[in-house]
Amino acid sequence: MSVPIVRTSPEPDIYTPGGPLSVTDPIYVSRTADRELLDAVSRGQLCFILTPRQMGKSSLMYRTAASVRSLGIRSVVVDLTGIGGEANADQWYLGHLTEIVTQLHLKTDYLAWWERVGHLSAVQRFGKFLTEVVLTEVAEPVILFVDEIDTTLKLTYSDDYFAAIRSLYNRRAAEPALKRLTFVLLGVASPSDLIKDSARTPFNIGQRIHLTDFQLKEAQPLSAGLSPDAAFSQTLLDRILSWTGGHPYLTQTACKRVAEFTQSSGWGPKDSPQVVDQLIEKQFFSERGRHTDANLQFVTERILEHEAAVRMLRLYRRIRSGESVLDNELDPVRMTLKLSGLVKAGEGKVLQVRNRIYQRVFDDAWVRSELVRRGESSQEEEMGLRSLIPKFLRGGSRFKYDVFIANASRDAEWVREYLVPNLEHAGLTVFADSRTLSPGSSYSKQVESAIADSRSTILVISPALISSAYAIREMELAVRLAEEDKQRLIIPLVLRKTEIPSALRDFHLANFTDQENWTPQMARLFETLGAPNKVSPLEMSGATQTSTGSKDTGIIRQLLDSAFDDEELLTFAYDYFRPVYSEMEPGLSKRMRIQMLIESAERENRLDYLLDQVARARPNEYRQFSNRFEIGPSAGSV
Repeated sequence: MSVPIVRTSPEPDIYTPGGPLSVTDPIYVSRTADRELLDAVSRGQLCFILTPRQMGKSSLMYRTAASVRSLGIRSVVVDLTGIGGEANADQWYLGHLTEIVTQLHLKTDYLAWWERVGHLSAVQRFGKFLTEVVLTEVAEPVILFVDEIDTTLKLTYSDDYFAAIRSLYNRRAAEPALKRLTFVLLGVASPSDLIKDSARTPFNIGQRIHLTDFQLKEAQPLSAGLSPDAAFSQTLLDRILSWTGGHPYLTQTACKRVAEFTQSSGWGPKDSPQVVDQLIEKQFFSERGRHTDANLQFVTERILEHEAAVRMLRLYRRIRSGESVLDNELDPVRMTLKLSGLVKAGEGKVLQVRNRIYQRVFDDAWVRSELVRRGESSQEEEMGLRSLIPKFLRGGSRFKYDVFIANASRDAEWVREYLVPNLEHAGLTVFADSRTLSPGSSYSKQVESAIADSRSTILVISPALISSAYAIREMELAVRLAEEDKQRLIIPLVLRKTEIPSALRDFHLANFTDQENWTPQMARLFETLGAPNKVSPLEMSGATQTSTGSKDTGIIRQLLDSAFDDEELLTFAYDYFRPVYSEMEPGLSKRMRIQMLIESAERENRLDYLLDQVARARPNEYRQFSNRFEIGPSAGSV
């Protein structure tokens, strides 16, 4: 018995490329982010959704705002593009208040109220309005959805705005009423963009909601308007997704074009896959399509008009070639390239081109022409990384060094006093940059050349190293060279326990976390490196995994103050310094709590342990201070 075909109807008008869907739209695609956001805001959690354009942020925002009403939660949507970027601070904040008053139907004459508190700054008045007016007039929880926050990034007062939001969130412990107020921030930005002043505490609160491309099962509602019957609609949708990778705008656009065609007399079901290919070709790959499609233009402008365009083009070329380039939230070039939408982090946090349409439009010829247009020589472009590798290395015959060592400055003493003497004792030539770099030389160029000139690279893994942007760069370069030249070795040497970067998880680890096992581990290291001298490892009874030198507690105090607000500091002390936490009486200032932590760590010789925990918990803040902890020289380490 045959299964009856479910009849549908081609409906091009149900697809809405480039604009938010209505909250009742039947083809709305629900993703994991929908559940995560609704659950988080229902609990009063501050959230931020920072993704490229045309990924469905606004549709998600309006749908969530509608959904929370059934939970007894009031909401306000503030579109910052409607306020404008030409307004002064007073006008800009009043634009917020206008939306809040209108959407919550507040009775307060907010213009008169604003004038009464005119002795305060605009940002102070904004905060007081939320606490003294909104939370007084409205008994229910309130969510402020703030869309297009990237429009604030050039405003001179934007840091104050995001700092005020963070302050309201942090004051919840002391002012329980503030638990009824939360924010959802949406835009094309990175968390580090929100507060740009390095002297201020970064915007390090809230839950990030990741808005992913449509998955096959999620995208099923889109098949409803593609063709006269469900079976062919599914075939068409599968083919569309194979091109778009589930990118919301590209998928909606392709669905609309396909539905327009299947509605015409030229439609033949047997040609469905080929029809999709032809329509994709016309829409995106034609001369007109490449230069008029809104999304392709956004990607192009986001990259080519950026001050780091050349660096992004070079990075994209590496990703496009299939090279394993790791995502790094601390690298502004990677973050900007991701926010263009052109690439995304895939499995193992390896960056990849987002979909086949982008792969075809932004091809090698596009990269070459844009680099040449910016004065980059074609020879340099084609050589790329290989320009770092001396000619004699390409034959694989010999290397200048047996070992290159990459380590954090806090591990320099262990490397200098234990690792290097043992390797040299075994007859190995070692590049340890603190001893080898020439005065006045370029650090980055000499280190890159030294990695290329070394047969093996030892990465001394510790929390401090993992938080170092320099170390990530050296690791990536070493891994790339090892992939090109199988004679090269990568040896992750774990000195202190921490999470191993995904790029190193396939490599066998040398475990030096237990000092009692150093001798057998070093003997295995000699064997792995092919040491010419058959010797036993040196006994270094005085060496330890951590530095024994004096620490600048003033710098540690600055680090703790920058990395944690008062509530976060208490949580940190509870997790890692429980005896000190039990002595932190209510009412103690943040400064006194920091002092208690440092004094306890000094008494118990645990300053390195303290720094390791901060490096794990707050790598961005740690990195700003990482080369300043030691009293005395420790140059040449990352």
